[in-house]
Amino acid sequence: MIAIAEQDMPAAADAMRVETVDSSWDESGPQPARPRLVSLFAAAPGLSAAGFLRAAHGMERFYWAEPGDGLTLAGAGIAAQLVAAPTLPDDAERLPAQRFADIETQARALFDRAIVQPMTGGATDAAHLARPRLFGGFAFQDDFVPDNTWSVFNSAEFILPHYQLAQQAGATFLTINALVGPDEDLDEAVRGLSEALAARLATAPSQPFAPFVRASLRYPMTRAMWDEMIGHATTAIGDGAIEKVVLARVCEVRAEDTIDAAAPLAALDAHYGDSFRFLFEPCPHHAFLGATPELLVRVAGRAVTTMALAGSAARGATPDEDESLAAQLLASAKDRHEHQLVVDAIRAHLANAAGDLDVPAAPRVLKLRNIQHLLTPIAGQLAAAGRRIAPGAAAAPHAGDGRCAAGAGAGLAARRRAGAARLVRRAHRLARRGAGRRLRRGHPLGRHPTRPRLALRRGGHRRRVVAGARMGRDGAEVPPHARRAGRGGRQLTWT
Repeated sequence: MIAIAEQDMPAAADAMRVETVDSSWDESGPQPARPRLVSLFAAAPGLSAAGFLRAAHGMERFYWAEPGDGLTLAGAGIAAQLVAAPTLPDDAERLPAQRFADIETQARALFDRAIVQPMTGGATDAAHLARPRLFGGFAFQDDFVPDNTWSVFNSAEFILPHYQLAQQAGATFLTINALVGPDEDLDEAVRGLSEALAARLATAPSQPFAPFVRASLRYPMTRAMWDEMIGHATTAIGDGAIEKVVLARVCEVRAEDTIDAAAPLAALDAHYGDSFRFLFEPCPHHAFLGATPELLVRVAGRAVTTMALAGSAARGATPDEDESLAAQLLASAKDRHEHQLVVDAIRAHLANAAGDLDVPAAPRVLKLRNIQHLLTPIAGQLAAAGRRIAPGAAAAPHAGDGRCAAGAGAGLAARRRAGAARLVRRAHRLARRGAGRRLRRGHPLGRHPTRPRLALRRGGHRRRVVAGARMGRDGAEVPPHARRAGRGGRQLTWT
């Protein structure tokens, strides 16, 4: 699943406006048929993201933090949920990559005519930072059917939180979001939201996260099986059947006490502050979280930026050793070949979406706390402004994440997914019939109707963490980079 492609509102930002609420829906035209998004915000100087997430334990929670002192967002509860079904191989009703267009259409409908204003009225200078945001992501392949570890996640899902915290440059704002129906009194709804936001601001800070104590660690796949898998992959690369592949194995971490999915964020913030940190917990106690130096794509108007990040080396114990390792990385034929695969794939994917691509002729070294990578920043201009989700579809999947699955590589993945796909094919068709009803109204107190989900292996699946290995022509690297807390809260998984 892809972390948020654009942490600003991914779609329809141009349709949202800041305005003062009056007692009518729209005096100049007929009453709208769909609910209208209302977002109220207020300064929250004493509220931290960690305290906000701790107070929301047991709710849906979301987190996004940029490197350094950049933008930090946190969310709790659900005001609206956007979902798109996968496109299965024998599905003639849906086009390839239709999930991106489906989510963008829903997002535009959600933010159309949205009301965003301060809780107490007055100046609206802070509206840009406090405006409502969507948290979510996409499966890397069109036909991916969530199963096993991912069984409680949708293949394409974005959520507008009921409460949202935004921090940047020393400013902190809390926003409450809700959908108000056309049959409801708008003034009354705004008063209720104002009261709920004021009550939340007055809530005493929560206690810090309890320290996580690991009880046991287990790899269900034996070392011999893992070595065999790596051998098959390197042979396929050597034979030219595939160019690059990402292998993964499960690592189970079990604890005696309940695991709070948000608790590891403090360690990620402390040790990986030079990366993007994220948490996506659309169902309590089921979370996808981690830290990555890669930003898939950023869109601002017509400007689009992305990056190729592939080819890695350790950091040195001394400055001289560090520079020597960086020089070796730049001179490595294997790492430069792996990196160029990523550059070429991104260039090809963006060819139809963006023009005037600026792609440096050679990579540079990106130094992180515990590793250094080859980096090529890529920038361009979109053919048309205003579309936020589609550029993400153009930029991913790409070979840097090993998701450039074609030919033999796609066949290996498809065989593993075939059984699960057959089991849920009919369920997804039924789910699509009700997809239009999934943009739901939020409740001022954060409650919402039962969420429609496919009930496959929810009651018995194992919660797991997968340790990923990036493969090139000559070897593998296995950096744990994301974590997942499982159902019941007593098992943590890494991918």
